[in-house]
Amino acid sequence: MSSRVCYIEREDRGAVLRRMRIVGAKTDDTWIAPPGMFDRQTFLAAASWVGDRLNGRLKGRTLDRLCLDVDGALCTWITAASTDPKLVRAVIEQESVPETDDPFADPGLGGAGRFPDLPGEVDFETLPEGRPETEGPARTPVLAVPDIAARVFMDALDESGVQVGSCLTLWQAMIKAWTDASSPAGGRVVAETSPVVAVVLCTPGDRVVWAWGRGGAPIAAGAFRIRPFSPPPERALEGPAPHTPTVRPDHSIGGRLSTEWLAWSAQIGKAPVRVVWVGPVGEGMGGAEIASALRRAAPGASVDVVDDPDPVGLTLRRLAERLDAGEERPAPADHIEALSNRPGRVHRAMYRWLAILLLAASAAMGALAWDFWQQRGRSVEALAAVRADQRALLEAEAPDLADDRLALLHLRERVSQARGPATVEIPPPKPVVQELETLAFVLGNPDYELIEIDISSLSATFRVRVDDTMAFEQLQQSLFGIGGSNIVWTPLNPRQMGGRIEVSASGTWSQEDRSPGGDN
Repeated sequence: MSSRVCYIEREDRGAVLRRMRIVGAKTDDTWIAPPGMFDRQTFLAAASWVGDRLNGRLKGRTLDRLCLDVDGALCTWITAASTDPKLVRAVIEQESVPETDDPFADPGLGGAGRFPDLPGEVDFETLPEGRPETEGPARTPVLAVPDIAARVFMDALDESGVQVGSCLTLWQAMIKAWTDASSPAGGRVVAETSPVVAVVLCTPGDRVVWAWGRGGAPIAAGAFRIRPFSPPPERALEGPAPHTPTVRPDHSIGGRLSTEWLAWSAQIGKAPVRVVWVGPVGEGMGGAEIASALRRAAPGASVDVVDDPDPVGLTLRRLAERLDAGEERPAPADHIEALSNRPGRVHRAMYRWLAILLLAASAAMGALAWDFWQQRGRSVEALAAVRADQRALLEAEAPDLADDRLALLHLRERVSQARGPATVEIPPPKPVVQELETLAFVLGNPDYELIEIDISSLSATFRVRVDDTMAFEQLQQSLFGIGGSNIVWTPLNPRQMGGRIEVSASGTWSQEDRSPGGDN
């Protein structure tokens, strides 16, 4: 596999495309946008360049990840009751100071003044892993990313037939590339299941970018500028290496990181146990000085220093390698939701086909409704014919009922009067007493213990106990051989009860006596 990560460098608070890089495990290509150009053709040219770099891959024209720089982006905290995107946006967009004259009034929950004032151009992503596990309002980290250029570029990619797997920021890419959620840092024993790891990048130019992550998801992030570095005259003539503008950390990094990390720890109640530095070493600060500055910012944390003149390229390469190896684990807030789910050609095609299906279903329903309307017309005509025939019959046989709306009811009354009262035949009763006398000859044996006998107009049952099997056979012979009985008995059902045999018998009246009636 050959995963590709596209990195977008922007300027003017993330609104203008500056440069683009496509990085893989063994590839690194760069496209530079024309200066001062911010039109659709620029983005189409960039999308065409990306498509050319993706041709011939096993995955086809698919860009695995689209990574945005942090120009114009901001990570800060708000006080919100939950991480619901709509609620978070409402909290951010509300006024930061309530409308009241009370000088001691609590400021607004949103702190909207900290966020970029770019209506319609900023995407807000909450970092739920950084929110304390408490109910009710709590400090919630939020990423504010200007994404207008990314949206236009993704639309241009879609027109060029390039699909984007997901979109993320450099902060999220740093956590994915340099942290491992499966094991704690350095085998240290910490209170949390997943330790907090801080990643610091000294990016090309004059900016330091840092992010905290836990379990593969960012929980806090930030960026600040440092003093630009002017190379010595003898090196300035050589020019910077490709993709690696001149960078150099200075001694102010430790103080800035300490200030920002202390503020974040106070807000979300977490601190890193491991710090990873990725950037040049030796230009301005050596490895020991960098480690010492990072330990001051995160006391007690282990520090790893990675010396590389192109920290962004190395981060993107590690991310591509993890994508190739399938080691990337999904985590909350590990991508920009709105950009990753931005509708494209596939979605529009789905909507078109869905519209066609709805039109076809509407046409079918219309045809069915028309058929029902035709059947209704035929039913109305048939009903009119029946009513005409009915009126003709009434005019011929009962003229006085021809205009009567209740003609059918009155006809039934006349038919009932003509027939007279109905005769009721009461069937003769069953010979219950006679059958009881007949059974007395069989069950009157003094060795039999009669438990129950029931003779109704439908059936007859009895239960009796005998001494032994011989007595049972004698009872069965007597019952089935008795004369003058009107009951047809079913085979007897014997059951052992202690030292005796309990016999249950049931029968029904014979055919000539099946009429209901009689007494018990």
